[in-house]
Amino acid sequence: MSEVKKPKQKKVKVNEVEYTIQSIPFMSYVEMQDRHKNRHGVIMQAGYIKELMESCVVDPSVSMSDFDDDFSSAQMLINEIETFLNAGK
Repeated sequence: MSEVKKPKQKKVKVNEVEYTIQSIPFMSYVEMQDRHKNRHGVIMQAGYIKELMESCVVDPSVSMSDFDDDFSSAQMLINEIETFLNAGK
């Protein structure tokens, strides 16, 4: 029987706000990307970003509407999450 791995976590700071982000299983990440691609294989960002935030941001709890007046911070947070997920060990 395989053991259940705890997600890795990391604290990141985006424009003076500290977030705790966590890893998700590789299969979950790939399936998430697949769910949000259009028929041409291009990721449709709204649903993808929403699901990425829900799955990976542990603290504080955030939603896309939290960034309505700060697009730059939202993009930096998404970049931090994707870099963390793709960094490996």
